[in-house]
Amino acid sequence: MITDHISNASLYFGLGERIKTALQYLSETDFSKVETGEYALDGKNVYAVVVECTTKSVDESLLEAHKNYIDIHFMIEGEECIGYEWLNNQEISEPYHEKEDYWLFIGNPDLIRYTKGMFAIMYPQDLHMPKVISGKSMPIRKVVVKVMV
Repeated sequence: MITDHISNASLYFGLGERIKTALQYLSETDFSKVETGEYALDGKNVYAVVVECTTKSVDESLLEAHKNYIDIHFMIEGEECIGYEWLNNQEISEPYHEKEDYWLFIGNPDLIRYTKGMFAIMYPQDLHMPKVISGKSMPIRKVVVKVMV
């Protein structure tokens, strides 16, 4: 997993053209003018999902992982923690859902706090638990860019 502020996005352009496309989109878009929903950046190779939700406790959350996509989470408004663990024989809570490209795990992740302008790049081996409370529950607005491996 890579964590940084969007002002440093260009440091990661060398990770591949699809990741560069995603990070440029996050850097250059005025999200105050973007509705919630899904946006194709390069068909199903790279697409963004703008979401609004409320953070929840670790006890209400599970770790997730993907096989076919890298996730890039970007915080537009609010604050959340994202739990992180390296995929390493954790107990499976839900088996792999091929159509939606995810499966869920039980674990005890380390929490990383994300504030406005921060992003995280999570590869298939990076179990992550998004939308976790950072201090108190609050509404957040974020983008998840899906980058095909």
